[in-house]
Amino acid sequence: MKKFLIVITCYNREKFISKAIRSSLNQINIDRNSLEVVVVDDASTDGSVKLIKEFLPFVKLIQNKKNIGISQSRNRGIVSTKSEYILMLDSDDYISSNFLEVMGCFLDSNNYWDAAACDYVKVKDNSDIIKRVSFKKCPIACGILFRRKTFLTVGLYNKNLKINEEKDLRRRFLKKKLIMGYVELPLYRYVIHSDNITKKIK
Repeated sequence: MKKFLIVITCYNREKFISKAIRSSLNQINIDRNSLEVVVVDDASTDGSVKLIKEFLPFVKLIQNKKNIGISQSRNRGIVSTKSEYILMLDSDDYISSNFLEVMGCFLDSNNYWDAAACDYVKVKDNSDIIKRVSFKKCPIACGILFRRKTFLTVGLYNKNLKINEEKDLRRRFLKKKLIMGYVELPLYRYVIHSDNITKKIK
């Protein structure tokens, strides 16, 4: 069983997808044999799939025959392997090169944590920094390293939800009295751009 799984869901993100994949593959101090990167393309109509295929065989590509939404796409990625730790990465975001090393170390050292979240940095699509944000004050869906058993406990993402799927998952997480640890380091890069209306500069 591999230790880390990064699930990237993609729909028409040809401008960003390559950077998201590169940041996943270029993790320092992580044995490549312990990492699997799964990209679930949700029936993109642009050049996303062509770009994703440039990374084969270093990533696993799952292509949805029709657009099924982010929740079901994430679920397809989660059940595709049995890695110990799972990270959701949006296709227009990216992570620091030491994300898995640091977050994995914290989960390894805190067996009572069911997941670990970190701070993030809002950046423009040219990588210029906007500001650092505390996950505790403004939680987001990504930047969280989950234990696989956590998904088995709370269930997968609600396939009927097209938005706020992460809020629903977090609600069930808290209802089960699970523990989310917090790492006060900005290891996730949250990209703000005009094509994503859910990402507003605050």
